[in-house]
Amino acid sequence: MPREPLKILIHIIICRGCSGRASVDAAAWLRQELRRRRLSAKVSLSVSDCLGPCARGPVVTAADSEGVVWLGGLSDPAHYSALLEWATRCAHDGVVHGLPGEFRGHAFDRFAPACSGA
Repeated sequence: MPREPLKILIHIIICRGCSGRASVDAAAWLRQELRRRRLSAKVSLSVSDCLGPCARGPVVTAADSEGVVWLGGLSDPAHYSALLEWATRCAHDGVVHGLPGEFRGHAFDRFAPACSGA
């Protein structure tokens, strides 16, 4: 019988495109901390070459079963610490909580609204 795929709570993607080394360093630190805290079964982390909206970089997405949140301008190491603490809390509680206040002003809509009407 096939095994049920591992179900995660959150998938974080960090763009290393135009933000370069800082994003790669943040991703390496975050990956190490997720492993150290034994959260890898609940929180997945990927690094992307380019997520697209470079003018808002560094860009990070946080996806869960409800959708994707796009975050831009995450240039301060404190942003990644807050992201880790949020992910830790979600993993321990087994539920995705709203993003912490540190991310107010960093969330943005990536896609244009759908066309309404005929």
